[in-house]
Amino acid sequence: RRITVSQHGGVDTSSCWNETIPCKTLDYALAHVINSTLVQLIAGKKPYNLSQHFDFMNLHGFELVGDPYSIVSIECPGNRGSLSFENSDNITLSGILLRGCGGLHASTTGRDFKYPHIKFYSAVFLVYCKHIVIDHCNIVDSPGIGLNMYDIGGEVRISHSRFENNRPDNLKDDEKDVAIAGGGIYMELTYRGGTFPFDFNSTTLAQFDTNSSYTFYNCTFKKNCAPSQPYETIVKLPIGDDHIPFGRGGGLSIFVNGKAENNVIHVTRCQFEENTAIWGGGIFIEFHDKVQNNTFEVTDCVFHNNNATYAGGGIRSGTTAGDHQLGLLPNKMKYELCKFENNTAILGGGVSFYEWQSFFKGNGDGLYIEYKNCTWRNNTATMGSAIGMSTQAAVNEDEKVIGQGAIYSYSLPVIFKGVVYIEHNDNTAMVVENVVLYIFGHVTFRNNSGGEGGALGLYGLSFLMLMPYSTLHFFNNTAQKRGGAIYVKDSGPPVVAFNTTQLKTRQCFLAYNYSFSLQNITEWQTQIVFEGNLVVATGGGDSVYASTLQGCREDGVPRINHRTLEWEDTILYRDENKSSEAQISTDPVLIKFNENEWMVSPSEVFDPTVELIDEKDSSVLGVVKVTITEEQNQNAAGNVGLGTASKLFLVLGDHPKIYSLHLVGGVKRPFKVQLSTVVGRVVQSSSKGKLTLQHCNDGFEQTDSKTCSCISSSVESGISNCSSDAKYVFLKRGYWGGVKDNKFSTYPCPPYYCNLSEREPTFRYSPETMCTKGRDGTSILCGACKHGYSVNLGNEQCRPSCTNVHILLSLVFFFVTPVLVLMVFRINLDIFT
Repeated sequence: RRITVSQHGGVDTSSCWNETIPCKTLDYALAHVINSTLVQLIAGKKPYNLSQHFDFMNLHGFELVGDPYSIVSIECPGNRGSLSFENSDNITLSGILLRGCGGLHASTTGRDFKYPHIKFYSAVFLVYCKHIVIDHCNIVDSPGIGLNMYDIGGEVRISHSRFENNRPDNLKDDEKDVAIAGGGIYMELTYRGGTFPFDFNSTTLAQFDTNSSYTFYNCTFKKNCAPSQPYETIVKLPIGDDHIPFGRGGGLSIFVNGKAENNVIHVTRCQFEENTAIWGGGIFIEFHDKVQNNTFEVTDCVFHNNNATYAGGGIRSGTTAGDHQLGLLPNKMKYELCKFENNTAILGGGVSFYEWQSFFKGNGDGLYIEYKNCTWRNNTATMGSAIGMSTQAAVNEDEKVIGQGAIYSYSLPVIFKGVVYIEHNDNTAMVVENVVLYIFGHVTFRNNSGGEGGALGLYGLSFLMLMPYSTLHFFNNTAQKRGGAIYVKDSGPPVVAFNTTQLKTRQCFLAYNYSFSLQNITEWQTQIVFEGNLVVATGGGDSVYASTLQGCREDGVPRINHRTLEWEDTILYRDENKSSEAQISTDPVLIKFNENEWMVSPSEVFDPTVELIDEKDSSVLGVVKVTITEEQNQNAAGNVGLGTASKLFLVLGDHPKIYSLHLVGGVKRPFKVQLSTVVGRVVQSSSKGKLTLQHCNDGFEQTDSKTCSCISSSVESGISNCSSDAKYVFLKRGYWGGVKDNKFSTYPCPPYYCNLSEREPTFRYSPETMCTKGRDGTSILCGACKHGYSVNLGNEQCRPSCTNVHILLSLVFFFVTPVLVLMVFRINLDIFT
C-alpha cells in the first residue's frame, strides 16, 4: 500500500489510503497503515502535525518518507505526538524532521529499584524490532530521548541524520513519577525484555541480540542532554536489570546486557558537539552480565565541547562482563581516527573507560580497548584530562581536588603500539597507578609539564614493559618539584633499601620483554632517550625521580652508586652539560649536618646546614623534622627545645640549609639534635657529641630560663636596642660597652678612645671596631693598646711604629726639661723682664 500525504489537494477519506488521491493529514494516513505500507509526505509551506501517539504492533514492512528533494518537517503540538513500533520489522524512516515529539514508555529500570520501570518520554520508540533504516532524518527538541531502541536486531542502519536539543522540559505536577530523561539516541539489548511484564528469557531475546549489526553513519548529535535525577542513580555493580539508564550518554547511549553476543556496533564519521550527561557527554556504552564477543567501533568521529558531570566528557565506556572463569570471549572497543577537543569531566575529559577486573596478559594480540591514530586537544578533567581509565567506576564530586594526568589509568594495562606522540600537556601528561605500561612501538613525550613528573607518573606497582625494537623518548618536559620527565612513587613501607642486592624487596620500574632480569641490560634491543628535560627545584632529578632505585640495582651494586640507570646504549642522556647526579634523583637515604652549628645561645637565630643525600650521592630536595631532646628532666623548667612554631622544614638541593631556626632553654643546658625525613624513605640522624646552649650574646641576658632578651636601656644607659635575631646589640654614640665582672656594661667613652668616625647616633657593638685604631676593644673603656701597639709620647694614640730606639727620647726629655726649669728659676724670668 502506498499513501501519499499532501497539504494541497489532499482529502482525508478512504480513497486517499486506497492510492486514489492524497491524504491531507499525517494523522489520518498513519491511522490506516497496514503491513507493507509506504507513507510519503509531499513538502508544503507548513510542517505536518503529528498530534497522536501511534503505537504500531506486529507491523511488517513500513516506510515513512519525505520529499526526495528536501526534508519534510513534522511537528508535535504540545508534545502530544510520537511514533512507537513493537514486534515489527523492516521499518524505514527517511527524509523527515520530527520536532517536539514525545510519548511515554516504560523504562527497563530494575524491579529492585526505588522507581521500577519508571516512564520516560521518547519521540520514536522501537522494541523487539528487526531491520531498521533511519536515513536523512532529524529528531529535534524532544522533551525526552530522541530515538529509543530496546532489543532491536538484524541490520540496523542510522545514517545522515541529526539529533539535536533533545532534553527534558519542566515536568507537570501530575508527572512527578516520570523520569527526567533526555539524549539523542538510547539503545539497549535488555536483560529481561523491553515491555511489560519484562520476563523474556535469553533464548527469546537471542533473535535480537545475537549476530546483529548496528551502524551509525554520518550523524550529528548536538546539544542533547541526559541530566541527573532527583534521586541516587549510581549503581555500584550493575548486573541483570539492576541498572539506571538515565543520565548516561548525552548524544548516544548504549547498554549491552544479558547474553548478547557476536554483535557489531559501528559509529562512523559522526559529530558529537555540546552534549551533556552525568556519564559520557558524547557517547556512553557498557557491557554487563554474560555478554561476549561484541565489538564497538568508533571511526573518524569528532567530539567537541561535550561535558560529563562525572566521567567521560567525550566517551564513557565500561564493562562488568567477561567472567574469565566461564570462558566468555571478551568484548572489544576500538577508536580510530577520532578527534577529542575541549571536552570536560572530572575523570577522563576526552574518554573514560573502566573495568571491574582486568585479566589482560599484555601480549598485544587481544586488545580489549584500542585507540588508534586518535588526537586529544584541550580536554580538561581533574584526573585524566584526555584519557581516564580504571578498574572501578570511581566518582569524585569534590571540585576542590587538584588532579593530574592527560592520560590516567588505574589497574588497567595500557599498550602503546606504532608511533605515539604525547605533547603539550599540563599537570603531568600520563599518570598510572598499579598499571603495566607496554611499549611496543615508538613513543615520544614532548613539552609536557607537571608538579611531580613532567611527562610520566608511575605510582604503586606500575612499571614500564619495554618490548624489542621499541623506543621511548622524553624531550623538553618540565616538573616543578621532582622528575622532569619521569616520576616513580613505589608502594610498600618507606624503608631505606638494604645495601646488599641479595635482599631486594622491589622490582625495577623498567622491565624488558616480559622479564625483570637486569643481566645483559646494556644489550636490550630498546632505547630510552632523555634530552632537554628540567626540574625547577634543584635536586629533583631533571630526567628521572624514583623514590628508590633498589630494584634497578645490578647484583653487587651498593645502595649509593653511580651505575644504576646509567646503562650505556640502553638509556641515553643527551644533555652534555649535566651530570648523572643532576639527571637522576631518589628519596634521601642519608642526612648530613654540622653539630658545631647548633652550639648557639637561646633565641639566637641561626641557619644550620642540613644536607639530604640520595642514592646517586647528590644533594636533593626533602622535608625534615627537627627534634630536640634532653636525656634527663624532659619536662623541667629551662629544658631545651625548638623556638619555632613548626618542627618541619623544607631543605633544597642547591641550598642545603634550614633557615631562621632558634632554640630556647636554660644557658649551659645539654641537648641532642635528631633529624628525620617526613616523606619518602625513613631516614634519621642524631648528634653524637655533647651539645650545650651557650651564654647569651653581648647585650643580652636571660631572665626567664628560656630566652635571651635585650638588656634594657634603663639598666645600661648606653644600650640603644638589639637585633631581632638575638645576635647583636646597638650602643649609643659615645658609649663603650664590654663585659665587666661577668656582666655586660656600658660607660661614656673617654675622648679619642672610642671610634666616632661614623656620624650615626647608634652603632652595632663589636670589640673589633668599637675603639680607635690600635686600642684593644676587650679592655675597659678601650684603655689598653693592642699587642704590638704603644702610646705615643705627647698624646694618647696607640701606634705600631714605636721601637726601643724611642726610649732614648725619654732620656732627652727628662734631661732637657729640668735644665730649662732651673734656668728659668736662675734667671728669675718673668713677664715683666
